[in-house]
Amino acid sequence: MEQIEIKKNIIDPYITNELRNAILWQDRWHIITRMIDLLEQIMLVISSVFIFAASYWKIPPLSFAACAINILVIALKRFSEYTSREEKECHIVLNSFLKYVGAVPVPDLIANDEDKK
Repeated sequence: MEQIEIKKNIIDPYITNELRNAILWQDRWHIITRMIDLLEQIMLVISSVFIFAASYWKIPPLSFAACAINILVIALKRFSEYTSREEKECHIVLNSFLKYVGAVPVPDLIANDEDKK
């Protein structure tokens, strides 16, 4: 009797909360990753324009700005890799909880998306 109450009052609410958090954070990490990737691409275009303008009009501060932007793009790329790993980790946690409660795991669309690249 006591085990049933522990499962009902402690374990089930914990699993429900963890499932909710895993779904929520997987979605958040996915959005953050995509936004950072978009920002990287925009900054690369801006950097390319600065490099072209600096070489054509001989403006050294534009070369410096282009280099600074490229360094930021490298940092954003590293952060994007981190957010992508976190998204995958949330997916693994979500599937492990779904298997625990007897539900069908969510297919790993992230890995399939990266295989196409």
